[in-house]
Amino acid sequence: MKLLGLELPIIALAKREEEIYTLKSKFPIKLPKISPTLKLIQKIRNEAHRFAINYQRLLRP
Repeated sequence: MKLLGLELPIIALAKREEEIYTLKSKFPIKLPKISPTLKLIQKIRNEAHRFAINYQRLLRP
């Protein structure tokens, strides 16, 4: 990202509790289950997982 001159925040979404972790915070962020922001982050996570699984299936003989 640095080569492209981009500074994007990095987050992680813990699956069980759906907590959001960032590099700048010691504590997780808990959004309401009905939060549009949480729903968007979940969709991004799910799509990334789907893409990775499909790619791994293509690599198998």
